[in-house]
Amino acid sequence: MERYRTTIIMAAVLIILVGLAYFLSSNNASAPTGSPTPTTQVFIWKDTSAVKALDIVSGTEKVELVKDSATGDWNITQPVSRPADVFQVGNASDSLQNLQAQYALSGRTDLSDYGLASPPLQVTVTFSNTSSSTRVLEVGAPTTDGAGYYVKLPDSNQVYLVSNTTIEPLKSWLTNPPIQQPTATPVPITPVTDTPTATVTPTLAPGATTGEATATSTPSASTSPSPSP
Repeated sequence: MERYRTTIIMAAVLIILVGLAYFLSSNNASAPTGSPTPTTQVFIWKDTSAVKALDIVSGTEKVELVKDSATGDWNITQPVSRPADVFQVGNASDSLQNLQAQYALSGRTDLSDYGLASPPLQVTVTFSNTSSSTRVLEVGAPTTDGAGYYVKLPDSNQVYLVSNTTIEPLKSWLTNPPIQQPTATPVPITPVTDTPTATVTPTLAPGATTGEATATSTPSASTSPSPSP
């Protein structure tokens, strides 16, 4: 009887192990193919010239921004014509001048696994060296934890992972363009001038103490009576 009990326990353990192996293999099959290539720095592109224009397109939504070469200010040309927030656009253009990836995927990949078969977002970066110097970035799906986005170049199937701190601001501009906010005008402070008041100093009568001060007045001239005839 003891022998059969041991056999039953071993069979149950075997069934559990087989089920666990099947579960893990099915999860791996649904995950995107390809693996990260560990490197210290992975640049999708690097350019020595500054960025002078940005175009972000997703379906029918589009945002265009152009930098004034004389003043260095950024302006929105689509969907509105307004000055742009120099800090928001400046930070984005700096990160896109030398676009760094967190890592590059290696191995055989299926672009549809990363939302890159028909990328929903396209970013065009124009540099200031020549009028035709542009770079195009195709942005696909976010990672499961939301920390990054899968991207690639139009003429390549190499997939990269870029931080969401680079992509999220660009996506948000499609619905909320980076319009420069008006600067608050400080209210001038008017100084308050105190009007001096007259101080009356009491005069002490002869023989009076400090608490018995009385006001004195200058007697007026009196008219002496005329002598009797």
